[in-house]
Amino acid sequence: SVTITGTGFENVTGVYFGDVYADFVVNSPTSITATAPPQYAGTYDVAVYTYGGTSVASSASRFTYPLGDPPALTALSTSSG
Repeated sequence: SVTITGTGFENVTGVYFGDVYADFVVNSPTSITATAPPQYAGTYDVAVYTYGGTSVASSASRFTYPLGDPPALTALSTSSG
């Protein structure tokens, strides 16, 4: 869950992390709660879309997905086949 703070959040039509749509709830004209959608590790611009236009990307609108731990194999059910 990510809280987005700003202004002009009337008539929001979408919230995107990079080019991926996020589920969101507009709490007020200055606050949105969004669920960060699955993404590859990296930093993405978050954009709020309204009928009046789209928010401008800035350093305050970037969200970073960390690189997770790699998978680890602990066993195989058979070693040949």
